[in-house]
Amino acid sequence: MKQFIKALIKRIPIAFTQNQKYDRDTKKVIELVCKENSNCIDIGCHKGEILDLFIKHSPSGRHMAFEPIPMLFEVLEENYRDQNVSLYKYALSEKKE
Repeated sequence: MKQFIKALIKRIPIAFTQNQKYDRDTKKVIELVCKENSNCIDIGCHKGEILDLFIKHSPSGRHMAFEPIPMLFEVLEENYRDQNVSLYKYALSEKKE
């Protein structure tokens, strides 16, 4: 039920939260910038929503996705097994630790 409500809210053309606004802006940028063969990197891939957009708008490109949370990474491995995506179980940061 929760997923259904979230999907329904995403279809409404009004952003109720800052996060929804950010997601819509990101989608617009991807639609404008990505070409058929663009290569894309999704840092903090989570459930793969942005990765799905990369694949949709750049189906001939090579895509990389980084997700350090083991449970989420396992789901990504399952969902993108046959896609042109390289998955990495790493967190990325500007600091060396």
